[in-house]
Amino acid sequence: MANWKAGSRDQPSRELQIQRHRKRSTYLLRACLYLYCALGAFIGTSLALAVDTLSGNRISMLPTIMGIIGMCFLLGAVFYLGREVFAAVKSFDDEIQEEMH
Repeated sequence: MANWKAGSRDQPSRELQIQRHRKRSTYLLRACLYLYCALGAFIGTSLALAVDTLSGNRISMLPTIMGIIGMCFLLGAVFYLGREVFAAVKSFDDEIQEEMH
């Protein structure tokens, strides 16, 4: 970054790279958030099962609902991880094309 001058001819290229890396980091951040939420939902499912058993099966739907929520968060994490992988491959291809020209 020390060699980057505001008026250099490769400034637009570097700005585009920074933009691509920011988008990729956003995808990873969302994926991590969803994975943590899924983990929390699955822990909640285990606790809900224990409470349901102790309460004589009075809240039998709660563990099921929490498990479904956990699976939805996992699905969301997979979606964002997939987007990040596609963005990484595209970024890599673009950087190779840039170096070849």
